[in-house]
Amino acid sequence: MRLSLLCVAALLFLTGCEAPNESTWGTTDLAAPVDAESGQPQLHAGGDTLRLSWVTPDSDTTHALRYAAFDGDTWGPVRTAAAGADWFVNWADVPSVRTLPDGRKAAHYLVSNGPNIFAYDVRITQTDAAGNWQEAITPHHDGTQTEHGFVSMLPWQGNLMAVWLDGREMNLDADDAHDHGSGAMTLRAGLLDADGTVHESYLIDDHVCECCPTSGVETEDGLLIAYRDRTEDNIRNISLARYDGEGWSAPYTLNDDGWRLDGCPVNGPALASDGDTVVASWFTAADNEPRVYASFSDDGGRTFGDPIVIDDDRPNGQVSAVLLGDDRALIGWHARTDDGDAYMVRRVTPAAATGPARVVVDAMPAVRAGIPRMVRTTHGVYLAWTDRPTSDAPTRVQLARVGEG
Repeated sequence: MRLSLLCVAALLFLTGCEAPNESTWGTTDLAAPVDAESGQPQLHAGGDTLRLSWVTPDSDTTHALRYAAFDGDTWGPVRTAAAGADWFVNWADVPSVRTLPDGRKAAHYLVSNGPNIFAYDVRITQTDAAGNWQEAITPHHDGTQTEHGFVSMLPWQGNLMAVWLDGREMNLDADDAHDHGSGAMTLRAGLLDADGTVHESYLIDDHVCECCPTSGVETEDGLLIAYRDRTEDNIRNISLARYDGEGWSAPYTLNDDGWRLDGCPVNGPALASDGDTVVASWFTAADNEPRVYASFSDDGGRTFGDPIVIDDDRPNGQVSAVLLGDDRALIGWHARTDDGDAYMVRRVTPAAATGPARVVVDAMPAVRAGIPRMVRTTHGVYLAWTDRPTSDAPTRVQLARVGEG
C-alpha cells in the first residue's frame, strides 16, 4: 500500500538516537463498544460527550462505518452511518462521524472509483430531521479516477464545510493498479447545506503533500485548516488557510522548517481551538533531525508564536493536540523509546514545554497503530488507536483516558 511504502523513508532515519526524557504516565483503559475486528478510529468531543467512530468489515467484500457516544460513565447505542462494498480502507485516510451544532450528524467515507487502488472518491452523508441517514453525495465533481481523501469536516453557520486532498490534476497509470501517480495534489473545499447540496466549491492550494492528513478547527470568527504543503523542490512545511464566510485566504506557512523530502511522510499536523486560542502541533525531520513542535495563536490562527520543541530525540510524529485551559495544552505523538514504540504526551504553554515527556501507551508500533486520536471533554482527555497484537491478528480499536497532569 502506497501510504505504508512512502512513510518508510520518513521512519528509517529515526533510529540511533538516545532515549527521550520519559517517565510512565498511566492511562485508564476503557471498554469501547467496538466490533471484534475494527480499525480507523476517529474521536470528536462536544462538551461532556465523547464520540467515537470506527470501521469494521461486514463481510469479505463490505465495510461499515459505526459510531457511539460516551457521557463519561456509559456508552449510548452503537449505530451505523454507512456500509457498502468497494470502500477504500486504509490506516491513514480515515472516515469520520461528527455531530453538528443543530444536532444532525455528518459522516464521510471513501469509495474506490477505478482500477488503481489509489483512485477513490469522498462520500458525505448527513442525517435528516428525523435522524435518518440521507443518500451520500460526492462533494467533488471532476470525475477523475484519482485520489480524493484526508477529509476534515467543520460546521459553518448551519452548513457543513468539507476540506479534502484532491488529485484531479494528478496522473495515475490505468494499466498499473499500484502506480503512485505524478502531478500536483490540490487542497479543495466545498460548502454543503443540510440536504447535501454543494453551494460553493473552493481551491485552497494548488500543490500540496499527497497523503498527509489535514486538521481543521472553528475559531471565534472563522474556520482554520492546517495541512502539509509541498513546493516544486519538495519542501514540505505545514501551511494554514482561514475561511471567513466570504472565501478562503491565501495559504501561509506555519513555520519554515525547510524539510525536503522526495516522498510523502504520511504525517499531518494537529490543531485544537477554544475561541481565538489555537494550538498547533506538527512533525518535521529537516536536516535529518526529527522533531515535534507546538505553537500557540491568540488571534484565531492568523499569527502564531515561535515554535516550541516538544521532542527532538526519536519522535515518529502522528501528533495530536488538546487545549487544557489556563494557557496550557497537551501534545501527543508517537516515538521510539529504549523499550520500543510508544505514544507519549507532554504539557506545553505558549512560553515552553513543561515537565517531562511521558509514555501513556507502550508497545504501540508505528503504522500498525494507525493514527492515534486525542480529544478532551469535560470528563477528561481520551486517546484512541488501533491495536494488533501480532502482524497476522485482526485489528481492534482501543480507547483510554489520559491524565492531564
